[in-house]
Amino acid sequence: MAIKIKISTIIIILCLIGLAVCIYEIAKIYNEENRGYVIASPESEADIIKACENLTISQTAKCYIDYIKDIYKYNITDWKKYTYGKNYFFDDIKQNGGDCAVYSDLYKSIALNMGFIAEAVTIDTPGNFNHRVTIISDITGYCLIDQLNSYCVEFDLESSKGQFKDVYGKDMVGNETLYGIYNKTK
Repeated sequence: MAIKIKISTIIIILCLIGLAVCIYEIAKIYNEENRGYVIASPESEADIIKACENLTISQTAKCYIDYIKDIYKYNITDWKKYTYGKNYFFDDIKQNGGDCAVYSDLYKSIALNMGFIAEAVTIDTPGNFNHRVTIISDITGYCLIDQLNSYCVEFDLESSKGQFKDVYGKDMVGNETLYGIYNKTK
């Protein structure tokens, strides 16, 4: 009897592990289908461009971040060794990482090569520090990309009111804030 319990316990554990693996694989497939692209480690900017084409602007920003996450290493950049503008710029980032300016320049380069309007913007911050982000835009909206985060606004081009919506579809001209919280004090 004790042997049967041990064998049955082992069988149950193996079944649960198998079920967990199946659920993980199904979730991975579901996420890739909903995302519109499959995540793989990029070897070049061209890989990211190919994977992220034909998406909305907010999906494109998310796609960039999904690919950069795989190679992201935050390091304070030694500007004496920085190879910006060289053919091996992407390889340097992949190997050595970089700071906000490096990733901002990379996002800008990818976006420009995809036909977006793109600008890397330096923000002055207290304490003699600066921060750099990228803004990409096209006729459908714009996104601010900050290292591994983004905030996007897509214009409601079908609306006769000309309103615009954030990526969650909240009306930014009405009574809801960015996070959809009703401001009852006004």
